[in-house]
Amino acid sequence: RRRSWEQLRALPESRIVACIEAHEEGGWRYEVTAAPPPTSLRDWIACHRPSSADIIGFVRQLAAMLGNLHAQGLVHLNIRPEAIHVDDSGAEPIYVLGGLHAATLHDQPELVAVEVDPRYAPPEAAGLARHSAGAGMCAWDWWSLGRVAQELILGHHVVNKLPDADPSWSPAMRSARAETLLLEHAAKGMRAGAVEVMVGLDSRLDLLLRGLLSSAVEKRWGAEFVDRWLRQKPVKDHYTVPRTDQKFRWRGRLYT
Repeated sequence: RRRSWEQLRALPESRIVACIEAHEEGGWRYEVTAAPPPTSLRDWIACHRPSSADIIGFVRQLAAMLGNLHAQGLVHLNIRPEAIHVDDSGAEPIYVLGGLHAATLHDQPELVAVEVDPRYAPPEAAGLARHSAGAGMCAWDWWSLGRVAQELILGHHVVNKLPDADPSWSPAMRSARAETLLLEHAAKGMRAGAVEVMVGLDSRLDLLLRGLLSSAVEKRWGAEFVDRWLRQKPVKDHYTVPRTDQKFRWRGRLYT
């Protein structure tokens, strides 16, 4: 954590909450960050119904933040509406990324211990307490970005839109249902991303979600694919490809 904190402090100027100082005393570690805007994305969603242009702006800003983190060898692993803060005092919302307590360097010799929230963690993390280190962990953050963008579009988590959703479910039951979805043990043919239930979705946003919420790590969009999507360049999703398919990357594209 000490190494990760120093990297977080050294991040270039960005819309990621600034890490100020840390000290240890009596077996405890204390970390001080700058105060983010008071409104979380969770609260903002409750009061707004964003347009397609708003969603694109959100993805553009968050993708830039993830690019800064990943370029420094860091992964966030905690992207969710509560970790994103909104300053909407200007012409368009400005997003600030906080929730850095799980952020870590992905280049580690040992397994990485991270608590999994199945609502926002990717399928490869489901049911695990320790996770394989390496640059592949960046794919976790891109999945989480897709899940939060999906929630921004719907106004609620996609679990609430599943065919068997029940308003009486407790938070624990919703979490358990989200994990079942990740494991693709739900309705026949339902992918972990559950983009299938979003009928009538704008075609450009549909492509984004299908790219970010691909069940297989190798096929999931990362920075280069999201950048192409933002620039409206041709880009393909691999949402329906089985997880077991092996692919290789050449000139920024995936091939069998």
